Amino acid sequence: MDTADAGREPAAQQPTDVREYVRLVFIEGIPYDDGSQFDSSSVPTLLEMLADPAEEESWANIVVLLGIIGDESALDPLTAFVDHDTEDGKLSLAHYRAKTSAIMSLGYLLHKSGSQRALGYLAERMYPEGWEKLPMEAVGPYHTDKPSRDQDFAKYAILGLALSGDPGAKTALDEFQARRTDFQAAMNDIVVEVRSWLVLRSVTKETSNLRKSPGRWGMAATRLCWKRLPRRRSSRAR
Repeated sequence: MDTADAGREPAAQQPTDVREYVRLVFIEGIPYDDGSQFDSSSVPTLLEMLADPAEEESWANIVVLLGIIGDESALDPLTAFVDHDTEDGKLSLAHYRAKTSAIMSLGYLLHKSGSQRALGYLAERMYPEGWEKLPMEAVGPYHTDKPSRDQDFAKYAILGLALSGDPGAKTALDEFQARRTDFQAAMNDIVVEVRSWLVLRSVTKETSNLRKSPGRWGMAATRLCWKRLPRRRSSRAR
């Protein structure tokens, strides 16, 4: 045994059943490499769970895992989940977290599948007006009104582009920076941060390794950007 491993606790074995896996609590979200143990065969089960209100507490994990798997067949269900309204016009905390996680997870799906439709969705929704036109009234626990929701959701689309590592994401961010709006000005520091990571990815000597696991660079970029977003109280692990 390597002396570096002496006294180290053996890693807990992750469930291989996808239902059990997404019901776990992850302190910092589903690890990309761990989630990658699942493949397209898990998609039907995950979509079934996503449609079940009884699984609401697991919805955030479900949408992230669907993004990590990266099967384009999950794209329409994911975007439909994000865009779907609620009967009472309100989002519970778990539902809000699931919607924002789904927006970001489209970046994982884009990374894995290269889906231009996923890129187009994120590129359109990185602007508040991309959300304004939806017939969706529901607002989350941190929103004072629909405009504040639209700006919040747009931020998550920007972070989804960061996770994608896609060249088209850099183009979309360049176009965003060229705009002169109040929202662009408010988001400029975040966009600069995200764009710098996309540029770094395109020139690094480790591009082939980074392409295999966006979590090795995209999450680092996202955490830096996250520091610039408004602080929110924590509850169940994201």
